Amino acid sequence: MTIYRKLFCLAVPIALSVATLSADPKPDPAPEHESAPANEAISDLRALHKAMSAYLKDKDGVWPQPPAKALSEKTEWNKYWLKVLAPYGATPKHWHHSGHKKKERVSYIPTSFSAEKNRAYQWEKQPWFVEIDGGVHLIFSDGSATTLAEVMEQQKREGKSVE
Repeated sequence: MTIYRKLFCLAVPIALSVATLSADPKPDPAPEHESAPANEAISDLRALHKAMSAYLKDKDGVWPQPPAKALSEKTEWNKYWLKVLAPYGATPKHWHHSGHKKKERVSYIPTSFSAEKNRAYQWEKQPWFVEIDGGVHLIFSDGSATTLAEVMEQQKREGKSVE
């Protein structure tokens, strides 16, 4: 074996090790037991949360108030929310989970808060967005995401009613 071949055989594993160690880790990775659909839902919810946080900062802490027509018609509801958060980085992809069957509606529903300043921050564990199909994931005002099952289990442990 020539000296060049020996050097090459040593250099490749070293280069791969350096590349692996220097790679940026993914921010806030989901636990290993979570599935790809769950990871997608959490990623979507975090994007919607980020967009809503920017919206609230821009709008003096007042939650968006859909017009009456949007409250009575699903297609208007979807259009309203996509339009409101689009300038803040929420894309249609963030609103539609790829694994959900009903593509004509959004996959995540925002909570309705009154138009009072900072109302969305009043209750620590009031979700901002809830996944309506699949694993029923939630995201709260502080950006923490979980499932409905985990919330119910936590309430049981704390002795609170889950009915």
